[in-house]
Formats: sequence, structure tokens, C-alpha cells
Amino acid sequence: MRTSLIPNERRHDLDALRAFAMLLGIAYHVALSFALGFPWLVQDLSQSKVAYIFQDFVHGFRMQLFMLVSGFFTAMLWRQKGLKALIWHRFRRVLIPCLLGLFTIVPAMILASNFASNRNQISKAAEPASANIWSAILRGDARALDEHLKVPGALTNSHASYGTTPLTWAALTGQKDLAAILIERGAKVMDRNRDGGTALHAAAFMGEADVVDLLVQNGADVNASSFSGESPLKSAMQSFEVVQYIAGALRLPADKEKVLKGRERIIEQLKSSGAKDVTGSSAQPSTAPSRLAEIYKGLTEFPVFILVWFLWFLVWLVGIFCLYALVADKLGWKTTPAWLTLSPTTLLWLVPLTMFPGWFMGSGDGDFGPDTSMGILPMPHVFVYYALFFFFGVAYHDVKDTTGKLGSHWRWTLPVTLLLV
Repeated sequence: MRTSLIPNERRHDLDALRAFAMLLGIAYHVALSFALGFPWLVQDLSQSKVAYIFQDFVHGFRMQLFMLVSGFFTAMLWRQKGLKALIWHRFRRVLIPCLLGLFTIVPAMILASNFASNRNQISKAAEPASANIWSAILRGDARALDEHLKVPGALTNSHASYGTTPLTWAALTGQKDLAAILIERGAKVMDRNRDGGTALHAAAFMGEADVVDLLVQNGADVNASSFSGESPLKSAMQSFEVVQYIAGALRLPADKEKVLKGRERIIEQLKSSGAKDVTGSSAQPSTAPSRLAEIYKGLTEFPVFILVWFLWFLVWLVGIFCLYALVADKLGWKTTPAWLTLSPTTLLWLVPLTMFPGWFMGSGDGDFGPDTSMGILPMPHVFVYYALFFFFGVAYHDVKDTTGKLGSHWRWTLPVTLLLV
């Protein structure tokens, strides 16, 4: 059964909303450079935590709005021109731009990040140890460190940009002797960084086996969990590409051979000290299922699409929509019941639906808004979350809301929603 085509009824208000969401994206990513402590490849000299207010505000609704409107126009194109025309259109307007971005924007972003990181490392190397405690640790200057530790709060104050403790900074930079001095002077091995991680997480991540040994000997919990639920053992198993990215953001060098060799020893150290695997049992040698799990983890967590991830999501969503369209054609579905999208009671089922994948979002570390999935395989909870908005847009198109009833009460619903959130 073929879809009955309908005349072109363009919703220019939704066109404007979609364009507004994309323009907000530009402002959002520009603002990242002004956010104090955010690990973005561009760091402005004038930074403030105030920028996080704008970031959280935008991140709280922008991509949800984009997916909803995309679902609406996907359904509109299907109803107007048929499934074949929709597939061809989305191939040209979504898949091709996504792949072009993957082979142009993404590599350019990585190159720019590496270039900036190399220059920053040179600049940091030239900074004298007397400048601050972080420079003293980086340069391995015990005498300068001793002077800085005379300042009240020096042991516990976090790095203004990175949110790390001095002990974690020593772990990241592989300064075992200075880490020992910090511990002798009273630094707590279980003090948390801004992300909830400890110095042990940092040392394991960077492959600093000697520092790991020192921390474990001084009582570091090998099963400590960061806000994202990551253990030191899991930190030691992150891909080197992730190490490169984080090291670049921290303006630290990352030698692949040194990191990987150090991690081999660290993994054995942590296991022998009672480190648990993700299931909660003592870590065991890899089995076939665990290797498959690692492959799956790589496909979902390794950042491939970076800034064009949302286009990759649309490719998946349109594919699922095509299956829906075939079923709808077969069963003769033409419209959606008004109660499904227009009635205020829709909030009674929509809010709980979004809360379910939302439960798996974030890490309790203060981040606001949905997670971002940049891998070849979308993270299930993130994909389900955005699929809800996309298919709400599909349902909204078929309800034929020509009077704009859905958004007619925005003057009070918008401020109330902002207040509650």
C-alpha cells in the first residue's frame, strides 16, 4: 500500500525553530572557550564559571528541540513525497554532510587540538617552578614545592581550570617523589577531584605505575568510583586516543609506548590489590564475552563523529522511521490521535518516558542536560532519549495541528518549566 501524498504545507515557524537551534549551537561552542575548567580545545584568557549558566541553559533543550523538529519534517516529507523520496533526500542532506564532516571537520579539529597542545606544552615548560605549585610539580622541583606548601590551603586547593588536587597533578605528571612529599605533608590519597576521581584514577589513566604503587601502599582504594562510575582499573583500560585528548586538554605530553607499557603493570597491580571488574567480582583474565564487551564499548564510547554526532543519530533515526513508515502504509495509518500529543495529559506519559533514559545520563558531577554519544554505535540510553523527541515530532505532524495548539501556552509553560528545571 502506497502512502497517499498530501499537498505541501510548510511550517515556517518550525523551520525557524530548527535554524535557531543550530545557531544556538554556534554560540554554545564559542562559549565553551570562556568556561573556566572546561576541557575544550580552545581556551580563552578571560574565563569564568558564569559561562556554565548559558551552557547548561542551552544544552538542556537545544538538541531535544532539533530532534523533535527533525521528526516532524521527516514525517512531512514522507507524507508529501513518499518513502523513496524521503530516503534520497536524507541521503543527500544528512548522510553525505555527516560523512563530509567526519573526513574534514573532525580531522581538522584533532589537528588544531594537537597543535595547540604542543604549543602549550612548550609554554608550560618555560614557566618557572616558582610561579605556582602546579609548575613546581610539573617541573619536579621539590624545593619550590616546599615553598608553595607554606601557603595555607595549598594541599587541598584544586586547580582553577582542571579541578585537580596537587596530588592528582603529581600523579598525572608522573612525579612520584613529589607525590610522596605531598603525602608526607598531609595530602589525602582519597581526596576527590572535580569529576569525583582520585589521584589513583589519574595515575592509572596515564600509565604511571610507580605512582600507582605509591598510592596503593598509602591506602588508596583500588575500587574507588568517580562520579561517572569509573574505577581506577577502568581508567587504566581507556583507549590511548582518549588519553591523547585528555592530555591535550591538560596540556601534558602523552607517550603511547610509555603509557601502554605502564598500564600493563598497573592492571596487574590493581588486580592483585583486589580491584573489581564492572560486574563487581574480582577482575579475571579476558574471556570471549568480555572481549566482545570491550569491542562494543569501543564502538559506543570512542569519539568518532565528535561535532557531527547528531547527523549520525539522524541517519539511524531515519532508518528506524522507514520501518515505521512501511508498517503505517500497510495498516493505513493516516493521523495521530490528538490526545497523544496535544492534550496536557501527554505530560503524564511523556515526562516518565524521558526520565527512564535520563536516569542513565550524567554522573552526578554537576553536569546538566543529556549525555553526548559520538561513537559508531549510539549509546542506547542516549539514542532512546533522542528517539522519543524525534518520534514525538513524527506523531505531532500526523495530528494536523494547523492552529498551533501545541505551543499556544508557551508564555506561561516556558517560564514555569525553566523555574522547575
